[in-house]
Amino acid sequence: MQVFLRYGSKVNDIGNINGYVLGKKITENIGSGNCNCIQPVKGLWRIYITNEQAKAELVKKGLNVDGKNIRVYPTNPLRTGTLAAIADGSDENI
Repeated sequence: MQVFLRYGSKVNDIGNINGYVLGKKITENIGSGNCNCIQPVKGLWRIYITNEQAKAELVKKGLNVDGKNIRVYPTNPLRTGTLAAIADGSDENI
């Protein structure tokens, strides 16, 4: 199962965070052993989570990076239509 984190100066200003630091932040939030892999893909970090409970917790809490709370998405936010639904609040599950 996957969750997504957007990055870039216009998105959330977390800068060039690397996978190691991101992995440590994820472990702080959902505990060790709940993240299988972290993969950067075109403006996103794709995070592979081991179970639904850890996924729900990460999406609910987000990540704290350098004092900033960063939103974690349960689906790819760059997929067509997803950002529009987030912006107008029409999809509370995103």
